[in-house]
This record gives sequence, C-alpha cells and structure tokens, in this order.
Amino acid sequence: MTIETLLDIKDFLPDGIALVQNGIMPAERMQSIHCGGKLYVDAARSWRAMVRAAFRDNVFLNLNYPINAYRSIVQQRKMFQARFEELKSAPSDDAICVEFEGKMWRLKPNEEFMEVPGQSSHGFGLAVRIGNAALPTVKAWLDKNAEQFGFEKEYNLLPLRFVYTRSRQAIPERVLEIEEEMPEPAFNAEQIAQASGCQWLKTPSDAWTCNGIFSSRPFRAGALAVVGQGEKLGISNKIIEIIFRQCAGFVCTQPEPLLKYGRPILVTKNLRETTQKLKAFCTSNAAVSSAAVDIENLQSELKFYRKANLEAVIFERKKNLSERLLKISVDDLRTAATQPWYREYLALLSIRIRDAALQFRAKKYCDELLQQHAQRSGDESEIVVLCLLQFMEPLQLPCAFNQHLWSKEMIADVQSVFLHRYTRLIRLNDDISTYYLARQSERRHGRRKMRIAFVITTRNKGDKMLPVYRAFREREDVEACLVLCPPPSKKHSERFWQYFHEQFPNDAIYDANALMDLRQLEPDYVFY
Repeated sequence: MTIETLLDIKDFLPDGIALVQNGIMPAERMQSIHCGGKLYVDAARSWRAMVRAAFRDNVFLNLNYPINAYRSIVQQRKMFQARFEELKSAPSDDAICVEFEGKMWRLKPNEEFMEVPGQSSHGFGLAVRIGNAALPTVKAWLDKNAEQFGFEKEYNLLPLRFVYTRSRQAIPERVLEIEEEMPEPAFNAEQIAQASGCQWLKTPSDAWTCNGIFSSRPFRAGALAVVGQGEKLGISNKIIEIIFRQCAGFVCTQPEPLLKYGRPILVTKNLRETTQKLKAFCTSNAAVSSAAVDIENLQSELKFYRKANLEAVIFERKKNLSERLLKISVDDLRTAATQPWYREYLALLSIRIRDAALQFRAKKYCDELLQQHAQRSGDESEIVVLCLLQFMEPLQLPCAFNQHLWSKEMIADVQSVFLHRYTRLIRLNDDISTYYLARQSERRHGRRKMRIAFVITTRNKGDKMLPVYRAFREREDVEACLVLCPPPSKKHSERFWQYFHEQFPNDAIYDANALMDLRQLEPDYVFY
C-alpha cells in the first residue's frame, strides 16, 4: 500500500512562513474556528464560508476536534508516537513505513496515516480533517465545491484530509461572495433566555453568541443543539458526542449527562415548546439584530462604491464610517479585528482624497473631530483619532507627532493609536506588504510604482522595519526608500549612517540634512 501526495506543500506555503515554522506558527497569522482549533487566517475565512455554503445544501462538514485543524509540533509528536511504532524487523510488503530521527517507523494496524512531525500541512494551519468526508452525500458535495473555496485533497488514500492551497493567491471569489452576503445573526445568552422562557444552567460569558438552533440534520456549526435524551425530538447523545465542539451549546431537559462536554446548557421542562419558540425567534425578521441590518446595508453600499469609484462618494463613505466609529463602544474598539467595520476602515484608509473642494470639507470635518477629542478621554479619545486618520494622508502620520498646534494630549493619542491600534489592525491582514500591494490595483495611481518611505530614527527601530523593507524592495512594482531621521534634540553617529549604507549600497537612502521635507519624495505610504 502506497500513500501518494497529490500536492507539494512548498507550492502553497504562506508568504513569509518557512518550513521550519511547522507547528510553531505565529499567533497573529492564525484564527479560531468552531471546533475550538485554529487555521491560517485565509484558510479560516475560506473554511467558515465553505461550512456556511454546505449548510445551505443540507450538508454538515464535521470538524469536531481542535487537532483536526492546526497541530503544534508537540501535538504532532504525540500523535506520531501513538500511531507509529519503531521498526524492529523487516516490514511486510503492505506495511506503511517512514523515516524519522534516523529510525524507521511502521504505521500500526488500523491507524490513520500522518506525516512525520514537522512536515504536516496541519502544522501550518492549512489542513482540515473532515470527519464525515467519506459519506456519499458529503463526498459528492466536496468533490463539486471544495476547490471553489481553495481546498483540495492532499493524499490519494486520505479521503478525510483537505488542504487550503490558495495562501499565496487572492481569496477565492466564492469565499468573497459568501462574505458579502447577509451575515449570520448573532444572538446573545440573554436574548435566548428571554425568547425561550428558560434558564441557563450556568450563564455563558458576555462574548458568547449563537447563530440559531437545530434539532435534526443538517447540523449547524455555531448553533444551539436540541438534545432529545430519549424523546422523539432532538439529537441523540451518541451524535452529540461526535459534534459537540461545533455546537454553541445545548437545549435539554436533563443537563447532567452533558456536563462533561463543557458547553453552555439551556434547561427546559418542555423540549418541544422551547424548540418551537427558539426556531420562531431565530428565523423571524425581528430576531435579526439592528447591527446585522446595518452590516447588510453597509455591504450593499460598498458594492455600489466599488462600481462608482468616485472620489466624492469615497469621501462620504469615509465620513459615514467615522460617524459610525464615534458611536461604537470602547469594548468594540478593543476587539476591532472581530468587528464588521474594520475591513472597510482599512480599505478606505488606503484611498487618498485629491480634490481641493473635498480637502476643504475634510479640514472642516477634522476641526469638528478635534473639538470632540477635547471633550473625550481615554479610549474614547482614541476613537476620534481613528476617525481623523481617515482624512490624513499617509505621509502626514509621522509628521503629526510634531504638530506644534496640537495639545500634548492629542499628540499622545495619535502616537498611541498609530503604534498600537492602527498597526495592529493592519498586521492582522496576513502580511503587511501583501496588504498594501493588494490595494494598489484599487488606487488611481496604480499605473506607476508604489512609492514607500521608511522613516528610521534609531538603529533598533530600523532593524524591526528592515524585514518589511526587504520584502518591498524585491518587488518590481514598488519603489522603496530609507529616510534616516534622528529624534528631536539628538544626533546620529557616523556609524549609524554607515550601517544602512553598507547593507544597501545601491538603494535610495535619504537623511535629514539632504531632505528637508518628506513630501518632496511624494510617497504613497510612510512606515514610521
């Protein structure tokens, strides 16, 4: 028996990730999914979209255990030692053998094959083991649809293993189509309790939500499962054991047998009546939160704006988004990456307003924002700064720290937002250089090279930015340059200048003596 690979992992390894990082992926490049596990950010997006699309076709994709997604190097070693045994004698003809750490190992009878530790696509958060993929209905759906979401089979004799192969390419169109549709509703614990008239055995956390309820096939990831416990209505305990990690919680009459799963439990005396109430609540138009309606309207507007591509429309969108930001809670700001507005915020942030009349309107609006800033404090004032960034050109960001007309509080908030919130949002987009390059095609100056200036004030900060600078300078569609600028009241040593000139003898390097104003370079973006 021979296990043959259908794909080469080197062909779809994410940019910026090396083979040696297998099982030790950076946390910022990973996202959680329903089973409690994690996947590489693009793979996670595509997986969620594929699960949603399958549910519409009455197909449930079962990924119940965290190790069915990303596997750390420690987990890989434990699984390998459990599935393989060291070879003491000559193997039989049908034995599956591998070499690991200078020894030969044989796959134990009735065990599923896996790669040796450090070589698995699971170790990059790109693979999923779909537990029910061999079922005829599920297999037929995957054969027809999986590739549209970027997932393909990796091995000939592993029908349950699918790997995401689009990590070096754009997100699949099918995924974007799903993401642009009306988001699934999110109901919190209080809403569920009120709608059902029942009580939680233990109230879930404030962050807990569910997207609906199911009492029969198809099962639904992220939804409440009705557990029958001997009644004709609901899912059996045997099925719950297979899918429990993908359930948001349980609705039942006898909570004791379900305590071992560690999921929220809604206790009822009349299972049928409670199920009917919750299904009516979750499917009614009134149940869709106003936030979800706002998201739907927002996405419709974005479709129009993409087609119109008028600067005036972009300006209005920036202003509307700023007003939306001013109304959000501080908690929403702390968890910005999970909020529906952050992706649009980043997209609009990269579009510059050129029209003189619109720049005048932007200045007046910024004056209003500055007044609001003076009336707020703490995180509330940083929300105002996020709004201001929408109307500041990228080259102004480092200069803003030295604005003598601004208050000390304003300067501190700009520094805090730019260094902590703004950069954190950007870095969530896979790769910081890839993000800006992807936006280039959407800008009107896309006909020429993107010009990026890296402002370096100290050797330590310069070393942190150089990996990004190197990534840009390798691109033919980017013109990157270094600007060596000492902090106020300080001077750089001769060794400081030589350090960068020796590393990049043929690159464009400017210093504060030769470059009096950063705007002379006309950069599209500035890294500070």
